[in-house]
Amino acid sequence: MTARRVAVVTAVTVGGALLGASPALAVESPVSDDGTTELQLLGINDFHGRLDDAVALAGTVEEQRARDDVDATVLLSAGDNIGASPFVSASQQDAPTIEVLNELGLDASAVGNHEFDRGFADLTGRVGVDGESGLADFDYLGANVYGTDGDPVLPEYALLEAAGVTVGVIGVVTQETSSLVSPAGIEGITFGDPVEAANRVTDELTDGVGDEAEVIVLVAHEGAPEGEATSTLEAELAADTAFAAIVNGVDADVDAIFTGHTHQTYAWQAPVPGTDETRPVIQTGSYAADLGRIVLSYDESTGEVTTSTVENLALTEVPEEELVVAYPRVAEVAETVAAAQAAADELGSVVVGSVTADITRAFTTGPAGEQIEDRGSYSALGGLVADSYVYGAADSAIEPADLGLVNPGGLRADLLYGEDGEITLAEANEVTPFANDLVVVSLTGAQLVQVLEQQWQPEGSSRPFLALGTSEELTWSYDPEAAPGERIIVDSIRISGEPIDTNATYRVATNSFLASGGDNFTTFAEGTTEQTGLIDFDAFQGYLEEFSPLSPEEFTGRVTVGDASEQPQQPAAEVAVSPSTFARGDLVTFSVSGFGPAERVEVTVDGRRLGRVTTDAEGAATVQVRVPGSVDTGTVEVTATGVTSGSTATVEVQVTDRAQPVDRGTLAQKLASWLRQVLGTWLR
Repeated sequence: MTARRVAVVTAVTVGGALLGASPALAVESPVSDDGTTELQLLGINDFHGRLDDAVALAGTVEEQRARDDVDATVLLSAGDNIGASPFVSASQQDAPTIEVLNELGLDASAVGNHEFDRGFADLTGRVGVDGESGLADFDYLGANVYGTDGDPVLPEYALLEAAGVTVGVIGVVTQETSSLVSPAGIEGITFGDPVEAANRVTDELTDGVGDEAEVIVLVAHEGAPEGEATSTLEAELAADTAFAAIVNGVDADVDAIFTGHTHQTYAWQAPVPGTDETRPVIQTGSYAADLGRIVLSYDESTGEVTTSTVENLALTEVPEEELVVAYPRVAEVAETVAAAQAAADELGSVVVGSVTADITRAFTTGPAGEQIEDRGSYSALGGLVADSYVYGAADSAIEPADLGLVNPGGLRADLLYGEDGEITLAEANEVTPFANDLVVVSLTGAQLVQVLEQQWQPEGSSRPFLALGTSEELTWSYDPEAAPGERIIVDSIRISGEPIDTNATYRVATNSFLASGGDNFTTFAEGTTEQTGLIDFDAFQGYLEEFSPLSPEEFTGRVTVGDASEQPQQPAAEVAVSPSTFARGDLVTFSVSGFGPAERVEVTVDGRRLGRVTTDAEGAATVQVRVPGSVDTGTVEVTATGVTSGSTATVEVQVTDRAQPVDRGTLAQKLASWLRQVLGTWLR
């Protein structure tokens, strides 16, 4: 191989107009003399500010760049670089993550839906999409993102000169983006068909007029839907999904496809429509779990890609200290990560709560035993966050909420017990990092039923079912085999123990994302929304601070499969008091049974609340409570009420006045006085 200088030149266009081109640093790269150029395409997706893995990622990229069997390397991303990030990045509005990607030498990225979390103006302004005017030194591409006039509002493609070959990179984002971010932040923006946009731009780059590309790569923030971890390419392409539409419908002139959004891991050679050839299609999971690698062999004489390989690479295991010494880029990344962590440590080290055991999202087990997040199942963490919404609404200036709901995609990390069960501000923030407004939406009972039905997503969605986290006030059963629109068993729905009234109005505490119809829960947008003046994390933090320690069993058992009437009948609720006669101020033992498993039960004496207790799996619990002095004496009632089931139990007890304590000081004074008198008389 001989050496050829490689200049990476980026050309950014909007609506076909060239915005600018700037050459990057030229580097020496060996190129073969056999007329074939080996182009190495490295890719990530859904990084989400995972700076903990940034140094290893940078080291892996540099190791691949240093290979002597490739002629040039291009580094790409399929979107969601920022947003839904851990505290280390989120606390600094993801600026450290963007700087790390700059230092990595990222050449171009598709926009992901999370790039719009802070609104379109933040993306095009502070973040930057043209590689020059914002924080990002790379181009953010979105060929299917349009304004009110129907024209693209983001760069559609970038042209990269790699070893003398012009590589055209086209970016598209999932068409579902409008339902995945707050509508207020994308007013006037629409998201079109990614296949139509990709093919339109491909035609522009191959029509012999204006900008032209010899190799075309699509970076698409859309991927194979969640499902069986062992799913095959054939099964995915036979399904009616956005992923299948892209792979089956994108122009044959597209030589490789990087995908994202669904956090799946695959590396496939997919059939090219209208030909007997294949092309690589890849997704790397998420959070820099892997580095995607595609190698294209480009025949300079024919102008065609003749062969390709595709694989997912595990991150390097070389120690950080060795990587920092070996690669200047890695050293820069390590320095940025260290500074970001120091800032976040100072901000997030405050303890705000505790747990008795891990409180987590739902997970399923993959073929290799790995844990994969399952947004289609209910979780203790979802119940906890929904409870915190109700708590936050009650703590605001508006009227309290009747119940709370949270989307599973709004839960981004778990509350883990660790060594001592303590939860810091940083750990809590990772659970709900979006800073959505906490709102209360008024819905009719019928609309609430429809919201629950919309957990089954529209046909073709990346995730067919999204399990809403549900507060303790709301319980229901469902039949997964029933017809669409009839899966929720309406007669089973209880709100604070009372059957739902489809004509009544209920106040639902939720985040602004769901309230505006996000995640295809469009019925929310039909309700009347009130602002609490809080963000969702305010409520979550406050709940942790007031009710810790928290236990996972407190937040489960709210949803059942099948008709509630067919569920095993639980015994009648009972409450017992020991002793049955006691005085005001005494410490008394209250025992309850016959309630729901992990149900919160309120205990009152003479109508005055003494506290709450959470039942065990058998619906029983025992608690000791000191009887307040304000309780009336005589025969009074002790009542236990299940918060979710509405079950009640009552028993009569006798309350007496507490005996007046002996004033030992006065007694001693009287005794001393008596002794003085006796002794005085005796001495006289």
